[in-house]
Amino acid sequence: MQKNQVFTAGITGATSQGLGVARFEDRAVFVKGAIPGEVCKIKLIKVTKTAVYGRLEQVLEPSPHRTVPECPHFGLCGGCDFMHMDYDLEAELKRQRVADALRRIGGVDPEPLPMAAAPVLEGYRNKAQFPVAMTAEGPAAGFFRARTHQLIPVTRCMIQPPEAEAAAGAVLAWMNRYHILPYDETTHRGYIRHIFVRKAEVTGQLMVCLAANCEKLPKGQQLAEALKAALPGVTTVVHNVNTRPDNVILGDTYHVLLGDGCIEDELCGLRFRLS
Repeated sequence: MQKNQVFTAGITGATSQGLGVARFEDRAVFVKGAIPGEVCKIKLIKVTKTAVYGRLEQVLEPSPHRTVPECPHFGLCGGCDFMHMDYDLEAELKRQRVADALRRIGGVDPEPLPMAAAPVLEGYRNKAQFPVAMTAEGPAAGFFRARTHQLIPVTRCMIQPPEAEAAAGAVLAWMNRYHILPYDETTHRGYIRHIFVRKAEVTGQLMVCLAANCEKLPKGQQLAEALKAALPGVTTVVHNVNTRPDNVILGDTYHVLLGDGCIEDELCGLRFRLS
């Protein structure tokens, strides 16, 4: 078995990360984008003693569960793993993951486990963390390509609420207006590292937090005013100080620019303050 070999095989299973599993020369080959039940042409791209990975070259016999992802960023950003299949198969693979864990780790053989399907498939996240970087078009927010720190600019993420993108857009407009530079991981210069947005599901309150490479955020009050104008539901804006040279998203110090630094939400009949 060598890198760059091409072979044809059936996809017999899937991992919890959505990778298809094929067999070649008595070894499992993990293939991004392949779906159980398909026959695919696969090219080996990584062969180690512990794992083998292949690239999907061609789907020869597609699964009836295969779909065309609606998100234009699918496969580019390091977010969603299952958009190339319908939700029925996604739910079944996740059900199998839990059952397999109970057998393999828990040592029990469970009864058939029912799956409680998600009521909505879009806009269900309540927290967004957008890394920010400089591009040829100026400052941009989005998500990193899988296993890299290459920014994929994203203006609309289907699993985030629209308020998250509106907040990111308002921050980018503020950066352009006042020439606030994004943080550069190579030189450790610049300011804005991440845009952190949290939405309370029941109350609708919104928090926007900027992780920035500075003790005092330039034009901080103008930022708070811009966010309040763009998103009337914003109840608090926070500057998080992160001057560390590593990849940790949030530092230990917070400066509140608007509100009291918290939002409130309800769960199981109780009201919680979220910092």
